[in-house]
Amino acid sequence: MAKKETKNKKKTTLEVKIYKTAAISIVLLISAIFLSYFVITASSLKPEINEETANYISFNNSNTTDMMKISNLQKLSNKKGMSKVNENSIDFKITGKKDSKYSIILYPINNKNDLEKIKFYLTKDGKKVAYNTLAEITEIKEDGGIVIYQGIIGKDDLNYNLRMWLSKDYHKNANNISFEIKVK
Repeated sequence: MAKKETKNKKKTTLEVKIYKTAAISIVLLISAIFLSYFVITASSLKPEINEETANYISFNNSNTTDMMKISNLQKLSNKKGMSKVNENSIDFKITGKKDSKYSIILYPINNKNDLEKIKFYLTKDGKKVAYNTLAEITEIKEDGGIVIYQGIIGKDDLNYNLRMWLSKDYHKNANNISFEIKVK
């Protein structure tokens, strides 16, 4: 009878291990499902920049994380690049406390090379304030941002237009040359 009891104990111990393994597997599966749901939901809650409606964005003079984007630069002559024909442009307004300093910074997206062939034209209230190639800009931030303009907020809002394009003699693939613009 002792052998039968030992067999039953072994069988019971084995069944308990199977139940524990099954329970742990179910808990892990449910955890994985909830984690997946959380990741999907969290990424859908992140603010996205709608490039079609980003033509008017107000920035306060703060360390905002809002960014505008200029995508897929085109090869253009300087005359066309500076004109309203250039579709790679963005209008924005800067508001904030009077006498506060601000910077307009460009961040290359996957295209940190060939800055000598990338040009920009910045106007403030319809008047030219900056025109250059990105390679000629001397202030580069530690995070890779290129400071194209710095100013001080006056009593009125500041209306800007930024146009960007590639030099006509750019010989590499021009697809996906894009920049994010941030005002700090």
